[in-house]
Amino acid sequence: MPGYKVNSSNRIYKSEWMAIYEDWIGDKKTKSAMFNRIDVNDTAIVLPIFEDGSLLMVESYRYAAGDSLLELPGGFINENEKASETARRELLEETGYKCNKLKFMGWFYTWPGRTGQKNFVFIARQLTKASNQKLDDYEKIKVSVISTKRIRQEIKSGKIRGSGTISGLLYAYLFHEMKITR
Repeated sequence: MPGYKVNSSNRIYKSEWMAIYEDWIGDKKTKSAMFNRIDVNDTAIVLPIFEDGSLLMVESYRYAAGDSLLELPGGFINENEKASETARRELLEETGYKCNKLKFMGWFYTWPGRTGQKNFVFIARQLTKASNQKLDDYEKIKVSVISTKRIRQEIKSGKIRGSGTISGLLYAYLFHEMKITR
């Protein structure tokens, strides 16, 4: 399926985290139309799984949602950083844990109608406590160990609502890295 011809692209906003564009597309057969596009760094998402099958998760306050959500550790991939390096770095910064095994599971788009941002999902195993959290000034993160039985309850109750966390859990479940029980 062919893509669109971009006639013009105007950056209308830029911050440390993202840039927003208005792109005008069209060709001789179609009327010109404006599409919004958001450029933002890709992310790494980590499913830290203990030997007993429980997960190491974080409860983070999310300003835009106005709520604290139960999530998987993760964050933006820095320039010239591999997704696996980000996964290890974010796991340590957000939880204080390191992993001896890290397995790439796959990736998904955040919001493909507006951004090409990719989210790379990793399973972390053989976890060891290595340090205290190393949070940014604005981060408010509480670390929790969650049983797989409780995962299902937290999704149903709405405590787990983030698409990255739900997608990461689905990858782990579908590829038999984790069992979600009733």
